[in-house]
Amino acid sequence: MVYARLSNLPPIIIKRDKTNPLDDLSSRNPSRPITMISDASLYSLAIFLGSASMLMIVLYHFLEINAQDPKEPLTSERKADALPAKAR
Repeated sequence: MVYARLSNLPPIIIKRDKTNPLDDLSSRNPSRPITMISDASLYSLAIFLGSASMLMIVLYHFLEINAQDPKEPLTSERKADALPAKAR
């Protein structure tokens, strides 16, 4: 419970919700301390994620360029939809 006092009003009792385990650090396992990620680990993670995203971009463009167009001709409605509004 937390007691709060606002100016001349009587104290307000606020009950905490215990559904989030991060709210109460006393329920955490004390044998496993909270540590920050090291600079070397952060650097390795950034290099890996950057490289993976670049490979995904290259793969996407490769697949987009080599995709087969449909063999069926476009209908007149689809051709009209493909033209800009001023060209109609």
